[in-house]
Formats: sequence, structure tokens, C-alpha cells
Amino acid sequence: MIVSDTITAYLLRARHMLLVCNALLLISCGGGGGETSAPPPDITGAWSGTWVGNDPVAGQVTGNWEADVSQTGSAVSGTMILSGDVDCTDGTVTGAPGANNVPAGTLDRSPCQQNSWTMTALDLTARSTSGRWTQPGSGAAGTFTGTQIAKPGGPRISFFSPPGGTPGTIVTVVGTGFAPTTADNDLAFQTTTAPLIAPATTTTLVTRFPQNTPAGQLVLTTPKGTAFSPRPFNSAVSFPAPILSATIPVGTRPEGVAVNPDGRRAYVTNSGDGTVSMINTATRQVMVSTLVGTGTTVQGIVASPDGRRVYANCYDGATGKRWIAVLHGTTAALLDTVPVGTAQPAPLGPNPQGIAITPDGRFLFVAGNFDGGAVTLVDITARQAVADSALGGGSVPAGIGPPGRHHGVPGVCRQ
Repeated sequence: MIVSDTITAYLLRARHMLLVCNALLLISCGGGGGETSAPPPDITGAWSGTWVGNDPVAGQVTGNWEADVSQTGSAVSGTMILSGDVDCTDGTVTGAPGANNVPAGTLDRSPCQQNSWTMTALDLTARSTSGRWTQPGSGAAGTFTGTQIAKPGGPRISFFSPPGGTPGTIVTVVGTGFAPTTADNDLAFQTTTAPLIAPATTTTLVTRFPQNTPAGQLVLTTPKGTAFSPRPFNSAVSFPAPILSATIPVGTRPEGVAVNPDGRRAYVTNSGDGTVSMINTATRQVMVSTLVGTGTTVQGIVASPDGRRVYANCYDGATGKRWIAVLHGTTAALLDTVPVGTAQPAPLGPNPQGIAITPDGRFLFVAGNFDGGAVTLVDITARQAVADSALGGGSVPAGIGPPGRHHGVPGVCRQ
């Protein structure tokens, strides 16, 4: 397992911490004589950032956090998603002024232990925050920093794909509230403008990573406001030579391999026992193996662009049924199954190999690896196959590559 879990909370901080009376402070200013407390700042919106700390068992731990919160008076509530060295990723956060009016609260992520957090700084003009967190049950503790990435009613960047690249890399930006008119979307990598290379939609923008641009957050300005990406784009990419430095025992007959966009986890399908093994790439150990179906052949696998889900291509040799197993990207828990179709039962049926996902994370392309099989388009949100591209008898679609800018999909067939 990874860490006893760490992390924290956010969004309410005293700008100069108990030292100055400031409209941004959630602190009582002044001494007696009828003076009143400054009203708490409204932090409603989306926030994200990084966290670090030390755990008594795991040692140093790090990760990212992202939260959507709302505020009524001085009470804050919302949801938070963690990533990195954590076992439980999805939780709820609550907060309110504590001792000396310093914002504090808890983060609940059942069944993991509860975290406590305290804000120590908040600058709503700069849209920044920082603080400290503790996990009383385990003794873990650390700090966090963050940015308000979206405000109510404005645009919101959810993720971009790929997570990094060299200059000229085509980048798909996904979110909500984008301007429907292409010219009304001012997109930049930090301060370097990145013109759009395809018509904008309210949920998707396509651009290229500019020349001479360092790593950093994407910034989108529309007539309704400004949004920041939850994480920075990585410009320091390379292609190191592979080195066999370790072997990792997994399940029976391992075949498909996928890696989470942040590189922290790898997923291996084991066609011999119907499981998916999730590997911690830092420790090179299997964290958990998930059974996706008894008597199931599972081979092709792909991670979503935001890293929150993993999709495995499955086939039941006894019934001929084909489906996609949907797993949690951090825990590898089986969340759902999506039917794809049927084929002949084994041994004439498919080996469920090729699977690819669109850069916006909306659709899967699944290769029907049997004679006359089709490439099937699966709508992830609708949980159903929406189109087939039959290749005819004598063609066996097997491998499949990721879609390009216009969703063209390279594939490999055996004849």
C-alpha cells in the first residue's frame, strides 16, 4: 500500500496571519470597545495545489490536491480529490474559524483516517493559499500550497492531454464554460500565448505548445473570467533508453500495460487469471490486483487523460460477451462495466487487445480481435457502444493507436 494518507485542506487563510487587520483576514482585529470582526473572505470556487509531508511508516510523501468548495457565512464545505502517495483519494472537506479565528477543518476519506488542516495564509487578489495538515491517528503531518483555479460562473480547466511535451506538441484542453466563439478564448502557457488550431467548443480547446516556453500552468481568459489548469504542463520530457533494472511479479500471463499520466502508477492486465495489477512505479511493487471477472480474458488497457480512471478490454470465452472494465485510477477498484458487444465463444472468439482513448477522455476505441471484427466506438459517459466500423471477413483488428487531432485512429489488422 502507499501511505497512511495525508493531506489536507484549504482555502481560507489569513493574509498576514494574526498580525495585521486586513479585509482578507478571517481574524478578529482590534481590542475591545465595541470593535467588530472582519467578515470572512468568500473562497467559493475551485482550488488546486500540491502537498508534502512525512509519514511514520512511508517516510516522505507528496502529491496533488483539487477541491470544489462553497461557503455560507464562515462555514466552508465541498469535495476534494487527492493524488500521489495516498490510499484514499476522494473525500469531503469542511471548515470554519477555529481558535483565534484561524480557519481550520477536517478532510474525511473513508475508510482512511481523517486529516485535520489549518490555513495560514490567503490572498484572494493573487488567488493563492497555503497551510499545514496533520493526521492525528497516524502522526503524519506536512504543508500544502494552492491556487484558486476557477471562480463561480467562469471557465474551468479540468485537465489537458498530453500532460507534457516538446514545442509543437498538440495539446487538448478539457473543461467547462469555455467561450463558444474561438476568438473569445485567450489561452496561454504561463504568459506565452498559444493560438487555437481548431474551432473552440464550450468544453474543448486545441492548441500547440509554443516554442521557448518553460513548464507552467495554462491560463485561459474568456469574457466570463480567468481560469488556471490544476497542474502545470511539463516541458522537460525526454526518451531515455530502457534499462532492465528490476522484475515485478504480477498475475498469470501478463499482457497489456498502461501508465498513469503522472507516472506514479502502472497497470498490467493478466489474461490468465482475469486480473489487473496496479504497480507503484517508485517502489516497483504491486499495490493491489483486482479481479475483473472469473473466466475472463483481459488484455488491452488504457488510462484516462486525467488519470482518474483505467479501462481494460475484457472477453468472456464461455458466453462470447465483450465489455470494458472501468477501474479507479488510484485504488484500482472495479467501478463499472460497459458492454461492447458479442462474438463467437472461445476458441474462435477474440483476444481483447487494442483499446485507445480520445484526448478529451470522452470516447474509447476498442478493437474486436476476431475474424470480421469491428473497431467499436464507446461513449464513456453514456456507458454504451455508439458505432462500429466493420472491416469484413478475413480482417482481424488487433492493435489500435490513440486518436489524432481529427480523431483518426491508426490500427493493425491480421489477415
